[in-house]
Amino acid sequence: MAFHGMFGSWSPRPYEDVKWYWIAFVLLTILTITFENLSYRAYISENNINDYGFSANSPNFFPIIAMQIFYFIEKKYNPEEFFKWCLTVAGFVIGYEILQKFIPARTFDLKDIIATVLASIIGYFLLKKLHTPAYKNKELS
Repeated sequence: MAFHGMFGSWSPRPYEDVKWYWIAFVLLTILTITFENLSYRAYISENNINDYGFSANSPNFFPIIAMQIFYFIEKKYNPEEFFKWCLTVAGFVIGYEILQKFIPARTFDLKDIIATVLASIIGYFLLKKLHTPAYKNKELS
């Protein structure tokens, strides 16, 4: 089954080709849930521990890299398409953060935008490096 969209047409890749991407995606999702909803963030807040904003901003960091990894679950690496994907993901998250300024019971935080931009840059260059010719034989998929 082929799909057509903003990033061209694609067909889902076989699990064996993308199992390491799925593992990374799931681990980053677990990290996000742990920092956002489980004990770490509450513990840091309740005990007045300064983790330099890591617990507060990590939910804007890990999901960005997870969504960048999700690109590889669906498609083989294409530098131009991957760059567009990274910009799109970052744009949506930054847009959502800006919208929070106008949503009751939500808070706009510039540090969240900084975390999103840093994750976008780190994730882009890390994943791009893993897909250069030098790493072709060591590719995750």
